[in-house]
Amino acid sequence: MEELKSAVKEILIAYLPDEAGNPILDTLVNRAVQSYRNYVNYPPDMEETDIESDMKDNLYCISDLALYAFNKQGADFESMHNENGVYRTYEDKGSIFIAHGVFPYVRV
Repeated sequence: MEELKSAVKEILIAYLPDEAGNPILDTLVNRAVQSYRNYVNYPPDMEETDIESDMKDNLYCISDLALYAFNKQGADFESMHNENGVYRTYEDKGSIFIAHGVFPYVRV
C-alpha cells in the first residue's frame, strides 16, 4: 500500500510542485485512499493483494480524489462558495469515480 501512496503523492507533486514539502499531502493521500476503499466497498473475502492491484489500476482516480480534497481546503462539505465577488461551485466527488469508470461492489 505504501507504494501506491507514494505514486499518488508523486502525481500530486507533479500538479502542485510548490507544495512538494507540504505535510498536508500525506494526509490528502491517506484520505483519498480511504475514500476510494470506502466507495468501492470491496467484498470482505477479497484478498488484500487483489484490492491493492485494483487500487493501483485506478491510481489516477485516487490522485484526483486527493487533488479534489486539496482544492477544497477551507470549503469542505460546501457545494457552493461565495467570497468577495468570487463564486465557486463544486462538483460532487462522486463524479470523479464515474469519470474513471469506478463503481462500487453491490451486495444483496
